[in-house]
Amino acid sequence: PLHLLLLWWLASHFLLHYCHQLELSGTLNAIYVN
Repeated sequence: PLHLLLLWWLASHFLLHYCHQLELSGTLNAIYVN
């Protein structure tokens, strides 16, 4: 069904964004600590 595909797209997009934010904050943390 189309709505499941849309839901999956939204979930994957949110997950990618969340992972990117974590990576970014981890990088900033490393820079701040060093």
